[in-house]
Amino acid sequence: MNKVLTALSALISFESFAQQNTDTVDVRSSNQRIDSLYLASAESDTERLKLVHAEPLFIDLIRDLGARKGEREWNIGMGLTDNLDVDRYDALIEYEWAPVDRIGLEVELPISIYGSSRTGSASGSSQINSLKLAAQWTMLVDDRYNTSLALGYIQEFELAHSSMWGNDGERGQ
Repeated sequence: MNKVLTALSALISFESFAQQNTDTVDVRSSNQRIDSLYLASAESDTERLKLVHAEPLFIDLIRDLGARKGEREWNIGMGLTDNLDVDRYDALIEYEWAPVDRIGLEVELPISIYGSSRTGSASGSSQINSLKLAAQWTMLVDDRYNTSLALGYIQEFELAHSSMWGNDGERGQ
């Protein structure tokens, strides 16, 4: 009887394993089909040529190279700096859009939020650090060499906070 139960248990486990593998294969296949359809639609648009590129790891592009009029997106990013006394949470909120073909614009607000002090002393003040405005113009999209070339500019306006100013209006030390 134990052998029958063991064999039955092994059979059920094998069927479950086989079903999970089948589900994983179906999901991968479905994802590949979706990716292929997206790439085909992006590359087959007859309005203006737009190549699909991987975004650089250390540079945040304003919009995709070869951006098309009407494209837009919101991005939110967060980070944590674990200091000994006070933790600092950094966040950014940005909006990117393309008002015309091959021109990308971006507005970004970097924010710092300080957690409560572990020692009971005063912590830093939470604040909006700056206002960043950026523009990018894709001047070349070459299908033959699968290449795009763009120029971009970012202007950051740092915001002065009350802690930086003395009582008499002069810059604090």
